[in-house]
Amino acid sequence: MIRNDTRHVLYKSDFHPFHISLIRRSSGSFGNFHNPHNNPDIPFEFTPENMEHAKVIMSRYPVEWKKAAVMPLLHLGQRQLGYTSISVMNYVAKLLNIPKMRVYEVATFYTMYNREPVGTLVQVCTTTPCQLCGSDEILKAVQDYLGVTPGHTTSDGKFTLMEMECAGACVNAPLLTIGDNYYEDLDPKACIDILKMVKDGKIPKHGPQTGRQSCEPKSGLTSLTEEPWTSFSVLRKDGALNSTLGISLNRASPMITPDKLILQKSFQNRSSAVRPGVLSVVVIEAMNLSLPPGISLLESSSSSERHPYAVDEKKGSHGRSLLFPYLVLEFDRNQVLVDALAGSTAVCHPRWEYRVNFDVLKPSELSIQCYLRRTQILKGDSSGNYIYLGGIKFLPNFSEISFMDEWMPIHNGTGKIRLQVSYKLNKNSVTIDSFKLLKVVGRGSFGKVLQVRKIDTSRIYALKTIRKAHIVSRSEVNHTLAERTVLAQIDNPFIVPLKFSFQTSEKLYLVLAFINGGELFYHLQREGRFDLYRSKFYAAELLCALECLHSFNVIYRDLKPENILLDYIGHIALCDFGLCKLNMTESEKTNTFCGTPEYLAPELLLGQGYTKVVDWWTLGVLLYEMLTGLPPFYNENINEMYRKILQDPLRFPDDIDKDARSLLTGLLVRNPDKRLGNAGAVEIKSHPFFSSIDWKKLYAKKIQPPFKPNVENAADTSNFDQEFTNETPIDSVVDDSHLSETIQRKFQNWSYHGSNVIDNSNNTTNGDLEVVRE
Repeated sequence: MIRNDTRHVLYKSDFHPFHISLIRRSSGSFGNFHNPHNNPDIPFEFTPENMEHAKVIMSRYPVEWKKAAVMPLLHLGQRQLGYTSISVMNYVAKLLNIPKMRVYEVATFYTMYNREPVGTLVQVCTTTPCQLCGSDEILKAVQDYLGVTPGHTTSDGKFTLMEMECAGACVNAPLLTIGDNYYEDLDPKACIDILKMVKDGKIPKHGPQTGRQSCEPKSGLTSLTEEPWTSFSVLRKDGALNSTLGISLNRASPMITPDKLILQKSFQNRSSAVRPGVLSVVVIEAMNLSLPPGISLLESSSSSERHPYAVDEKKGSHGRSLLFPYLVLEFDRNQVLVDALAGSTAVCHPRWEYRVNFDVLKPSELSIQCYLRRTQILKGDSSGNYIYLGGIKFLPNFSEISFMDEWMPIHNGTGKIRLQVSYKLNKNSVTIDSFKLLKVVGRGSFGKVLQVRKIDTSRIYALKTIRKAHIVSRSEVNHTLAERTVLAQIDNPFIVPLKFSFQTSEKLYLVLAFINGGELFYHLQREGRFDLYRSKFYAAELLCALECLHSFNVIYRDLKPENILLDYIGHIALCDFGLCKLNMTESEKTNTFCGTPEYLAPELLLGQGYTKVVDWWTLGVLLYEMLTGLPPFYNENINEMYRKILQDPLRFPDDIDKDARSLLTGLLVRNPDKRLGNAGAVEIKSHPFFSSIDWKKLYAKKIQPPFKPNVENAADTSNFDQEFTNETPIDSVVDDSHLSETIQRKFQNWSYHGSNVIDNSNNTTNGDLEVVRE
């Protein structure tokens, strides 16, 4: 998080004379600034917002050259205070752990720090390393493009051109800095292209531009007879120097030498496999957002000068302002809700200035969806209390060294959002001590489910604890291993993903995405039944999830509303894979009696053995329940219910849609060989009931759900039973040390901290998951 609710606004009237500093104004005249900050004994510090900005600036520079950030940090101090005081200089020196004199020299040499007005700073390094690599040509090209000479600001006030003595970061000369970003390994054309992008409001990728990655001048090395060896250089595959990998080698360390260094992955040829790490996303602001066509908001009669898109500025059910758009950030089913800061342009130009860290274990898209709350709805408007303003979805760069700062266009809406995205490796192992226990959210026969917060990234997860002795005594080891296998290996947008798994000698732990929109059962109980479109939407997403499982020879066997969760946005997430049956080919049957009474298929009750088609019966039962409020053969007496499942005719209420009747009649055929879906999921997808579904868009989650749960934030448990959430969350101490070594070996492959997963979006063949069979 990069913001603080407390905002400090300084006005000139707040300044009182204490000490005098001489500054040069852009007009060429000189003036005095009277300010207590010119007393070095009175400290200065960045606001929380600017401190986070400073951290981002420093993170862009090579590890050994953080001191080169002195210039953008001084400029940041100038923007905060209005000019650069002694206290600002001392503060920057402390922040970068460099001598104060070094900062004083920079601030004195570059008089721009106390000039007003100053545009975006364009600084060209013209010292020897850069000059030998062509910086003179670059400076001339930049002067011609901007129409000013060093020390002057363009007529539109957008840019101020300066000549740098040395940035100290030009390990890939020549170097140019624009604002807070530096660009290396340049030629005149590259510089002009970068300036054009900045002028258009875009943020070019910082760092090396052409991949040459060397300070070697065009005419060759000038003073060394062999390639230089420094603390910031490593050997590339081709023998040249590579200073961007961030690997620190120093002659003072005898343990690491060039002949012993093996680079497993070069900077230019990174593997597409993702190594576990942390994806940091800073969402800053948006511009030019607007309401979708045909949507309007009632305006308050108390003011005729309100912004045309503003809704009543009051608090929602969770105390949030209803005036500004909010975002839902999602990565690998982890969702974070971010409210906008107060601002003057409401919907059009909100600011969030919020940082979110996501644990990365496998490649996944980053999704950012934008919504507006409202409490007043015009008659005939079916959009509900939430208005969808559009969103962004893309696959981040998971390179070991990556940083992005860009304005990204919004799809299914107008405008764009400014994002900063970076990625770094995380080699820390995961144990129970990696989490803070928050609440109990569920309990089963083998353990409980806790809501936890991962300490290093602050992400909220569901932690499922399982006592080894319990599953051993009840012969449930294979079922438990099957659940972990399915969760770890299958990647599907409608299946809850496994994040981590680990163990102790007494317990097994599964760390899952925390989906907190509530169980489908919870919402169905509250509303009685769902309308046709909502029922169809959930059934379609469930169909995609079951199709995925079947394509990898997995039978789910326990489809019911309690095992289906809703996320922030309203998409479903299938969970609880303890009853899954693995390695089931198309014709193979299993006889295990398991499931929930209301949803058991006839072939299972008759003990005839069953195939994957058993899941289509349960999908039919669930769809019937969503449309009517009860399963089709429900009875409080279980034996009578079993009789009805086997014998009673299927009856429908009068108001059931004809296509829904047809689909349910096909799914609830007692003979599995004649049941709709016997030929595969595509047979069900082709039914007229689903004719309005764009399956490609549905799988990509590009269709907005018909219902959004009321969720305050990632830690909200209001959609869970208070019977559990009122419990004290503890990881109970147990003494199951009597488990034999043979039993313990059954769990030897339990731990999971990220690996390759199976994504069936383009799968056309079946494949088994590896796990012990029943």
